Amino acid sequence: DPGFPAMKPVAFVKVVGTGNDFILLDGRGQSLKSALPALAKSWCDRQRGIGGDGLLIVGPSRKAAARMRIFNPDGSEATMCGNGLRCVGWYLHSKDHGKKAWKVETGAGIMEVRVTGAERVRIALPPPQKIQLGLFLFHGGTHIRLHAVNTGVPHAVHLVPRSDAVDLASLGPVIRSHRLFQPAGANVDIVQ
Repeated sequence: DPGFPAMKPVAFVKVVGTGNDFILLDGRGQSLKSALPALAKSWCDRQRGIGGDGLLIVGPSRKAAARMRIFNPDGSEATMCGNGLRCVGWYLHSKDHGKKAWKVETGAGIMEVRVTGAERVRIALPPPQKIQLGLFLFHGGTHIRLHAVNTGVPHAVHLVPRSDAVDLASLGPVIRSHRLFQPAGANVDIVQ
């Protein structure tokens, strides 16, 4: 990328968890610091980069077996991602001589990860917090009813009769950045 100084090659792994695809970097033996938001924006770009729903960093931790950081395609850092954590669990399993259970530090706290079978990883999320039912926001001449819940990362849930009738590319950013979910924003879930 012309916006970055010349870099030495960086090894990465492409991982997928329940349809979310990530670029995973193992930072336990290398220094990956200030460039991570810019790298996430560049590398997650599906037309000009590697393409991905996020950049996962596996790093050292003083509190757990490893630390997971996740950067969204816009360069922002999220506190947690369940599918990303499952991918980190499988990566640790494949790299750490078949070990099957770890505690992984995330921005939302220490999470337990366990490999339960061939490419099957179970995570223990914290109990849901900040549950808010029946929130409304106004968009495009319509009131949109939402529910909010935090499972380590905030989610805005929109229940609809037909998910294929929702223009998620248009509606998702409006919900994510709405004042109800500031300053961090929220993952937008459309549920049929």
